[in-house]
Amino acid sequence: MRLNKFILFALMALTASCVDRFIPETTGYDKVLFIECLLSNDTTIRPIVNISLTAPVVSQAGGKLTYVPEKVSGAIVKIVCSDSTVALFPQFDAGTYRADQGYKLVTGKSYKLIAVIDNKTYESDFQKLNECPPIDSISCKHVLQKRSEDGQIIEGLRFYLSNHTPETGPSFYRWTMDATFRYQAPYLASHIWTGRTTLGATNRLVRDCWKTKTINGIYIGNTRGLTENRVLEAPLNFESQYGDELTIRYSLNVKQYNIPESAMNFWENVTKLVNETGTLYETQPFRIEGNIRCTTDPTVYVAGIFEVAGMSTLRIFVDRPTTFTIYPLECFLQQVGTRDFPWYRLPSGSYVTEQSPNVFMTANQACYDCQLRIGTLYKPPFWKDK
Repeated sequence: MRLNKFILFALMALTASCVDRFIPETTGYDKVLFIECLLSNDTTIRPIVNISLTAPVVSQAGGKLTYVPEKVSGAIVKIVCSDSTVALFPQFDAGTYRADQGYKLVTGKSYKLIAVIDNKTYESDFQKLNECPPIDSISCKHVLQKRSEDGQIIEGLRFYLSNHTPETGPSFYRWTMDATFRYQAPYLASHIWTGRTTLGATNRLVRDCWKTKTINGIYIGNTRGLTENRVLEAPLNFESQYGDELTIRYSLNVKQYNIPESAMNFWENVTKLVNETGTLYETQPFRIEGNIRCTTDPTVYVAGIFEVAGMSTLRIFVDRPTTFTIYPLECFLQQVGTRDFPWYRLPSGSYVTEQSPNVFMTANQACYDCQLRIGTLYKPPFWKDK
């Protein structure tokens, strides 16, 4: 049997640009307390607890959000270890509580969250921090995918992850990712416009950039029902042929968390609120049960998730694909110094290209200076060239 029949892989975009939550005015739901925290052995991230009041996710897509989540301040937040030590998480910002510098978790010990808000106490159960299995491999394949905005079929790369562990299963995983890519401004300048005249100049030092982006979405998997505690080619993110990401060289960095089953149940329930296009599906509202409860009043509903998870990571590099066409940022040269585009309309400091004697062309300056596409000229220390 195929392995993917036994493993849940849920992918979902939760960014505001693709999900508009619709809260009907007539529902009459109270504000819901939402608490979230991830504790791991990832030393690059300082542990935080986020607390907010939010309206429940309900009904169908479309419309407008009628209630903006409210950040909760003034809470007392602490993490209790199984060895009886207690770490306070002071408030860092509205709704955000952060561990002190140097706070570290110890593999093999268990931790629980306690938050006191408006004289009510909210707690999780103890969760043990276990070692996370390494990621065996990350691969990619040329695939076709339907674009949700207009139904157009586009090409791109789909990434996949495989792992295994000799430990007795099942295992539960959540993956987070960021991508870094190198790209280049397409046009080479010969002059720069001062506002009064053109001076010989080059843009060679501002053509090559690197940019890092967070991969949005929820990516989870488990090995329930398998004879081997192994994940084989779990689908991760898709990178489209449109944009700068795949034009030269692309690096995907994956963090793998071995989460508790209670956290897996939470993420599985969240994905039930989203259909294949990433919008809210049209069913009756329901509550998402997390693993945090109100111990002073069990009738109080609280949403959210507390995760204690070991972390492993793997980074890969991919060169520009050759099996399909890449369409980077569109750039068009336009002659300057004509009746339609006189020099005075060109901003001072603009790059131009002398196409032939005294014939100057220019374009959107992002086509000359890669920094204008929110990139950096500095090569990341982890970057590997071909």
